Amino acid sequence: TTPTRSDRSWRRAIGVALFVALVGPAIGGLMFPGPMYLTIMWSLILNNATESLPIVGAMLLGGYVVGMLPAFVAGLIMGFVTWRRGGIGYWGAAFAGACGVIFLVALIAFQSWQQEVPNTDPRYFLIVLAPTGIAAAIICRFLLARLHLLPSSRV
Repeated sequence: TTPTRSDRSWRRAIGVALFVALVGPAIGGLMFPGPMYLTIMWSLILNNATESLPIVGAMLLGGYVVGMLPAFVAGLIMGFVTWRRGGIGYWGAAFAGACGVIFLVALIAFQSWQQEVPNTDPRYFLIVLAPTGIAAAIICRFLLARLHLLPSSRV
């Protein structure tokens, strides 16, 4: 169907882009350690809540340091698609997350090639960061639907 005028709101598109750019790195930072370490770490955090605040803070800070640029790129893509089509689905969010990670890895590859940094293989960055970036974008899409900024019916 053709999106209506209210679906193609530039305010909604900006809201989607800002939400992904600001919340995406926090989600990625909390997910980054991986499934095995994540279980151990979260059990430590839940058992010693006050002593674990520095761990959570470091995870969030790391998420913003590493994930701000990919989240910004993913947010721009998701916002643009929302503006053009009235919303974005989960596959579109996964694509936007992958594009953000690929953009960051391309910058790392260019820097390491230009400065001839030894032992810097961008493929390792891609393998480590791609699942986190894609999952964070999908979770942002889910949260946007729950906040009624995006329709929940798109797949």
